[in-house]
Amino acid sequence: MSRKARNTLSATLRLLSKGTIWGVAFAVIATGLVQAAQTELSAATYEGIQAALDALPPEGGRVFIPAGTYIMKGSLKPRDGATISGAGPATVLKACDQVVQKSAKPLAVGDRQIVMQSVQGFATGMDVFVHEKLDCTQKAFSYTITSIEGNTLKFDKAAAFAQPAGATVCTGVPVIMVLMRKNVVIENLTVDGNRQKASASVNLKLAGIYLWGALDCTVQNCRLDNCWGDGISAQFPPTGFKADSGQPLWDPLDKHEGNGTLIVNNHIRAARSFGIHIGGGQTKSIVRGNVVRGCGNDGLYFCWDNALSIVSDNIFTENGGHGIGGLGEGGAIGDVQNIVSGNICAHNSKCGIEISGGSGNIVSGNVCYGNSRSSPGAFPGIQVLSGSALVMGNSCNDRISPSTQKCGLKISKGAVHCTVKDNLGIIDDERE
Repeated sequence: MSRKARNTLSATLRLLSKGTIWGVAFAVIATGLVQAAQTELSAATYEGIQAALDALPPEGGRVFIPAGTYIMKGSLKPRDGATISGAGPATVLKACDQVVQKSAKPLAVGDRQIVMQSVQGFATGMDVFVHEKLDCTQKAFSYTITSIEGNTLKFDKAAAFAQPAGATVCTGVPVIMVLMRKNVVIENLTVDGNRQKASASVNLKLAGIYLWGALDCTVQNCRLDNCWGDGISAQFPPTGFKADSGQPLWDPLDKHEGNGTLIVNNHIRAARSFGIHIGGGQTKSIVRGNVVRGCGNDGLYFCWDNALSIVSDNIFTENGGHGIGGLGEGGAIGDVQNIVSGNICAHNSKCGIEISGGSGNIVSGNVCYGNSRSSPGAFPGIQVLSGSALVMGNSCNDRISPSTQKCGLKISKGAVHCTVKDNLGIIDDERE
């Protein structure tokens, strides 16, 4: 595609201010000239935005969503190279009120439909999860309802996981889901998770913005409010995971490629679970300049086998868990050689920063004060349980009176390989 055609795509593939959506598809005619074909859709709906994304050429392009509130009854699913842009906080993608029902019959692997006890509230085009338990360990997969016949929901794809009769079938998928895509940019918009209208949760899969197996993707300058699960969740298949094709996915550490995920300059407020959740083998990613406030669990959670990533210059405050938690956890390798620096972790319910294992991680130049709000005197500013981190130059003096933190830094006996130096605040070192 020529540069002129790409510029035309960026300028015209957008939702116009009156709520009309223009999807642009390019075709090469016999003379070799590229022409833009415009398709006017009837309304600015979830389906219309998705249609605009689907109209992008293989190399991608930009879809602009103007100011307004758009009800999402499913996940927006960008293709490679897509940019989803809004007009700042005035562009609101709002999750629909959650519909929760139970299945009447089991769902077997390969099935493309499920018989329900009731289909009340469901509609064609909705995305749903089917899962037995409402927890993070239960495998769940999202499906799009293609039709409803009696009490039977028909899906767009075959079931990947078997589920018993009585399984929960619910809306409440991510507002934006980047599934095994490259070079996607999500910017300058608001995601309203509408959590007050949701009773069921699928944990990390129920993020406002969910990236799974994504490469070189960016989430920037967005606001995420009241998400049903996490605010932003970026996961990568762990070593040995088989894709739907049956082919193994690469181990990012072995191939020296990495995810290259950028999560920068976002405001995340009141997510039910974690504000930002990175794991499952995320490598060479950057989380920078975000403000995460009032979430139900950790402001940022290092999940499983993160490596070579940077978490810097963020503010994590008033969250229901740690400001930054889980650093070090994992399977075959744990969290290794990550940098956590220049963050402010204040007024969180537990620790400012928790280090629970891993190797070669650097935690430096962070400010942790006023934490342990749930149980004053129970949690320190920084807690090191185990691992071989370098903990250096952090300021953990409690700036409030009376003090809530147990101490500035707590170093447990299991942290025999950690190096702790030049930190400010009272240090309780059990190794001595």
